[in-house]
Amino acid sequence: MGLDHLYDCPDKQEARDRIYSHLMAEAPGPLMFFPGPRRWEIDTALRHGFPLDKMIPVEKSRGILAALRKMCARSYGAGHPRLALPPCHAATLAIVCRGIPRGSVRAVNFDFCTSIEPLGEDSTRDDLERFFFSGAMESGSLSVELYQGRCKGFAGMEQRLAQLFAVIKRCHGGLVVPIEHGTYQNSRSHASTSMLWSVYRLEKTKRRDVK
Repeated sequence: MGLDHLYDCPDKQEARDRIYSHLMAEAPGPLMFFPGPRRWEIDTALRHGFPLDKMIPVEKSRGILAALRKMCARSYGAGHPRLALPPCHAATLAIVCRGIPRGSVRAVNFDFCTSIEPLGEDSTRDDLERFFFSGAMESGSLSVELYQGRCKGFAGMEQRLAQLFAVIKRCHGGLVVPIEHGTYQNSRSHASTSMLWSVYRLEKTKRRDVK
């Protein structure tokens, strides 16, 4: 929980609100997301209309998921649907997707907090490939958040967006329409990290086999 101060940065929260507003407007439905260590993602999604029982949090830590369930039960009362844990409970994105029926996820928010550049087996590119090849989402809305990295300024942002769009287009294989993008500085990180986020509408035009 030592990184909590990075997740409740005001500029990050402003970006969250923009993201979930678009996700709800484009594809109100089952939501898959990385919840983080506290309730900021959950509370923002709820505020924009996503019900708890339609949320699919992806988190490898059993401790974090157990803490989130307790927080939701305490905050929303016994009469409110509890946080819907993914079929595999604490698991990686690839494993969670195996237990989800094809095409059942309609909205996704992946806050990778990494670069789009290759970083080995757990890279952002690999995670996006596993997600799309699983078939869990075919049409709907997708948001991705990344470090802007070494590419600074407007030209750097355009370069990162082009890289991200190319990865999503290749992996999804259908129509990919950019909706909105933005940047912010996480002033609470040691290096005042530059973050980039982008929201897309996805439409499946041809079914792909799971690999």
